[in-house]
Amino acid sequence: MSNELYRIDGLLWQVDNFNELAIPLCPIHRIRLSFNKGDELVSWGSSHRYAHRLFCEDCDKVYSLRRELSDEEDYVVNKVKSTDLLKYDVIDIDGILTPVTKKQKVQADDGFFCTAQIRDSKRGPQVVIYAGKKGSEEKSQVFITPEERRLSFDQNDLNPADVFTKITAEFRDGTSHTIEKTKKLEGSADD
Repeated sequence: MSNELYRIDGLLWQVDNFNELAIPLCPIHRIRLSFNKGDELVSWGSSHRYAHRLFCEDCDKVYSLRRELSDEEDYVVNKVKSTDLLKYDVIDIDGILTPVTKKQKVQADDGFFCTAQIRDSKRGPQVVIYAGKKGSEEKSQVFITPEERRLSFDQNDLNPADVFTKITAEFRDGTSHTIEKTKKLEGSADD
């Protein structure tokens, strides 16, 4: 059981996400609520459900539920789970919803940084990768535009080939685009 109580639909609830249980508690006394003594068990075929009212043994106050108890318990468990899920990052697999996200992966021992961000642009969703040396004003910006199946970079910043050995973007239709540092030939004028 969780150490937290949740106020939902006017009651307090203790929720066990693992076993998907929700226990209704009196919002005043925090005692477990019971079925209202005047309410009867309702049978529908093989399932049994209780009426829409609970009461507190300490204060005899009757609380009305918006749903039948089993449905209300399911709703409370789902509501609590959904609040936990709001903390999760969304990874766009199908391309229908492109969330705006930002992730940073830092390697403290090598002195470089790399950050990726998904953003909406006038050409549609776009992935932007920022990379460079920590503490330096210079950085590389790489743009991946799925709609155009294109990989590009900001010409005013560092060339990605000065930071990465190779960057490849593979698109849904099977095409790919690569930015790669070219290897110098032995004996060339640049040696």
